[in-house]
Amino acid sequence: MDDDYDTLVKDAISKRFIVINVILYSSTMLFGGGPFMFNDLCLGELSFECEEPQDVFYHNNNTCKPYKILNGSVHFLECKKYSFSTGKTFKTSAVSRFQIVCEGSYRKELDLFAFLVGGFSSFFITSFFLDNFGRKRVVVVSLALLVMAEIVQLTIELYPIFFMTRLAEGLLTAGIYHASFTLCNELVPPEVRNIVGVTIYGFFGLSILVATMVSWFTREWVTYVLVETVGNIIPLVLILIFGSESPRWLYLHKMDKFNKFISNTNTSTIKRDEKQSANLNIHEKDIAEQHKSQKKYSNFLDIFQHRLVLFHTTILIIISISCSLLYYGVLFGASLFQTNVHLYLAFIGSVETPMSLIYLVFSTLLSRKLVHFISFFIGGISCVAAALLPKNDAWSILVYFAVICGKMTSSFAMINTYLWSSELFPTSHRAIGVGLVIGMGRLSICTIPGFRLLSAYLWSPLAALLIGCLGIAVSFLCCVLRETKNTPLLETLHECGTKSSNEIVKNPSTSDV
Repeated sequence: MDDDYDTLVKDAISKRFIVINVILYSSTMLFGGGPFMFNDLCLGELSFECEEPQDVFYHNNNTCKPYKILNGSVHFLECKKYSFSTGKTFKTSAVSRFQIVCEGSYRKELDLFAFLVGGFSSFFITSFFLDNFGRKRVVVVSLALLVMAEIVQLTIELYPIFFMTRLAEGLLTAGIYHASFTLCNELVPPEVRNIVGVTIYGFFGLSILVATMVSWFTREWVTYVLVETVGNIIPLVLILIFGSESPRWLYLHKMDKFNKFISNTNTSTIKRDEKQSANLNIHEKDIAEQHKSQKKYSNFLDIFQHRLVLFHTTILIIISISCSLLYYGVLFGASLFQTNVHLYLAFIGSVETPMSLIYLVFSTLLSRKLVHFISFFIGGISCVAAALLPKNDAWSILVYFAVICGKMTSSFAMINTYLWSSELFPTSHRAIGVGLVIGMGRLSICTIPGFRLLSAYLWSPLAALLIGCLGIAVSFLCCVLRETKNTPLLETLHECGTKSSNEIVKNPSTSDV
């Protein structure tokens, strides 16, 4: 066929349309840091004492087991219920409602576990729905379910139900990010995809700062969750009214709706010529025949049936795992522990946006390969330096400089991994492929406790040293992947095996769908 997707929509989609939708879908991340920061900002320590049973003769202030000394021996009182009062940092906390103290203190770690498991599983669950049922639909449904989970969170008092809401929050927030990034990446021209990646990642970094500020000013977890809920309702309503489905997904799966989309946009921009109309009709018939001979739904197994796609996927998974480990390894090497949770999180949130802007400059000037190579190489060296430099006042400046360099370059690598993966996989399996790659990276975070044990029982710099060396090694592995900067996105797995890099770059208007 003479005209592919990029040719058909070149004049049909206006810049205004693109900007509105990128802002709409990026805004879903503005409060995405709320659930992510919940464990730190809503499960803070409070003052407590035993409420049932109570005995005035027992010492009972911030003590898990009230005690008294009688005739030279210590007598303990088994507490069944605790009462709470304002702590040093927080006025109220979910700790009081769910008795997350003393024997129940494990529930705080369980809360974090639930959120991380939800986030990890999201990349496998939502990816299937993204590729088979559309990007916008997943965003809308996920936002609606997230609002419902947060409302339930405010009303229930049973910890098992609270645990399920946290599992749902992890799954839904990761799914919303995945869906929004995929849709916006497919919507924009090749030369500005890095801007979209930076915008969405920057919004997420900003959300950490927003969540920290809400917690700082309110110091109450119920108000925190209410603000977060309202913040998710607003983009939900706006996307329902003004948001668009990915035209590229419609082009591949819903040709009749794509025709309607082009016709509607053309009324205000251009008039489609007869040749374009004929080609669209031909393509619609091709898609119909293609669907008859193919399985109804895209799935993960399809990736393993194409040798080149499987090779790219394997390399990207190794890169994603190294990227996730490197992101945390630098902090391990520096042994940074936050003494003021709000100050620490505000710092993390405030540096993400400048880092995104610096990445934008580098990704505009350099290729995907070179950005990845530099990010992993410098990040690995920074991680090793943070581990081996002495931890005293004389070396503190160099240690913090290594941490900042490592944090910055690992953030670069994380954005670039997401962007590069989305460009390597075709539209038919983009969400599934990227979900597999990023999901395996999230899974690698589960090895962090093991690295901590290595540092605790063998040699304190060992964990950061291993992660840093892995980052340096992976920097050379990036060179085997195809360069995708400023190249058109592919549509089907068939194209990945039939088109070379030179064909894609030299002849971007040719498609074999």
